[in-house]
Amino acid sequence: MKLNRCVKWVLAFALLLPALTGCSSVTVKQPLPWMADTAELAAFEGEWVYEGQVLHLRFGSDGIGRLASLKWRDDRFVADEGEFIVSKGAERSFLSVRIMENGEWLEGYYVVQYRFTDQGDLILRQPEVAAFVDAVANGRLAGVVEKVGHAGSVVITSPPEKVLAFLNEPANGSLFDYGEPIILKKLLLSPPSHGVESPSLPEDFSL
Repeated sequence: MKLNRCVKWVLAFALLLPALTGCSSVTVKQPLPWMADTAELAAFEGEWVYEGQVLHLRFGSDGIGRLASLKWRDDRFVADEGEFIVSKGAERSFLSVRIMENGEWLEGYYVVQYRFTDQGDLILRQPEVAAFVDAVANGRLAGVVEKVGHAGSVVITSPPEKVLAFLNEPANGSLFDYGEPIILKKLLLSPPSHGVESPSLPEDFSL
């Protein structure tokens, strides 16, 4: 069965919103090159909150990010999972994200731009699909434009290094939506309390 490529981009990262028919997206066949340092990875790790949903982010020993969220479905908890590659640049930074559906990876990686605020929030910006449509039409990137109603999705087939260089070109500052971003806030868990007495049990308590 052919998978619907019109999965809303924020679902690809946050797994927080349902898939929508007729949405627009930009995907790449291969993830952008891995570029990150220890401090950047540490900033991602933890629990994040978006519109009341909690997203868990961790990194494996291979440096690839793993993400998961729990949902209550069919009378049991079900984990939605995905993975992401960090491409940190001097001026702009990006994530290549793919998600798993029914135990199988969806084809392609969704591209988002990200940055951390001074307060530690994670800002995500979606691609301006029209800008990527123009890039493919003008031959600056190789790819395929898929029309779905009034919306369009772009599948970029250029090599990852070429795509990253294109995203970082100074003249290409309008490739992502700088309107209202998606803002994820880190959930700061309290450390375990020390020296707190355990609650007392009734004298007649027995198992």
